[in-house]
Amino acid sequence: MSTGGIALLLSVTPHLFKGLTTVGTIIFNFDLLLLTASCIAISIRFYLYPSALFRSLHHPTESLSFSTMWLSIVTIICGIQKYGAPSSGHWIIAALRILFWTYAALTFLNAVFQYYLLFTGKPLTLQSMTPAWILPIFPVML
Repeated sequence: MSTGGIALLLSVTPHLFKGLTTVGTIIFNFDLLLLTASCIAISIRFYLYPSALFRSLHHPTESLSFSTMWLSIVTIICGIQKYGAPSSGHWIIAALRILFWTYAALTFLNAVFQYYLLFTGKPLTLQSMTPAWILPIFPVML
């Protein structure tokens, strides 16, 4: 997420010049590489331990981290708009619209599903409340 955020920050910096755009493009591509590596690593984990996916998504605190993946994806979508759209055709604007609405629907469903699991699972006390409870709704707000 932070790598994509830095790339986005560089794309909107005042007094933008070609060298800064190049640095932003390199950081954006590195962000793509990091997301791909993370997805491959977590896929291998769930492939080797199939029950880990179910346990992970139903764990009261570990499941909250699932939403951070969506934050990484939205920085990729914004990076495509900033770094890919100027050098691509009009087709990328249509693709970005599809990506945006898909993102919006999936993050909404994710938030509903995660809060449903959180509040219908084990009984929660006031002492068990953590700031991480905001994570499922945060991607929808972006």
